[in-house]
Amino acid sequence: MPSSSASPAASHPAASQASRRHDSASLVARPRLLGRLATGLALVALGVVIGQSGVSGVWVGSASAQADDGALPEELANEVRAVNRSLDSARDSLERQGRYVAATESTNSLMILSGGGDAIADLEEGNGVDPETFAALYAGEALPEVKEHLSVDDEGRLLYKGRLVRMYSKSRLKDLFTARRQYTAGDR
Repeated sequence: MPSSSASPAASHPAASQASRRHDSASLVARPRLLGRLATGLALVALGVVIGQSGVSGVWVGSASAQADDGALPEELANEVRAVNRSLDSARDSLERQGRYVAATESTNSLMILSGGGDAIADLEEGNGVDPETFAALYAGEALPEVKEHLSVDDEGRLLYKGRLVRMYSKSRLKDLFTARRQYTAGDR
């Protein structure tokens, strides 16, 4: 006969097993929690030690050398200028052939390296634009004849003639990058 001090639930075999499982689960969870806490504290301590030892100065120094004044070393700046001249030349050739129609002031390197494109037609059709045109439009780089048709909706999204400006679909982006690889494959 059960004693009067034991609750009916505690005397039931299923309740007793559930209680033991709960107790054993909390005992297992505590070491896991303590292990995670110890690992986190060890990582913080390691970061402090590395930071105090000056070792990180090598990593941060090399990463921040350019960030200090933003200027590239002259040799690298000259290479960038040379690439830009080559892109301008390729753009001019594509324009003469009717294969490059930009919607933005800046040179669209992605459109050039993928063999050209027509960003104005893309905007007119409303089926999306390439990523570089998309970014340049949002950055305020639109040509004057495009800018006059741009507006912003109540959510801050860019509209062209009242239609949402979108980026190309995933399949069209894949095609664009496939074309770029085709034209630039010998460069690697």
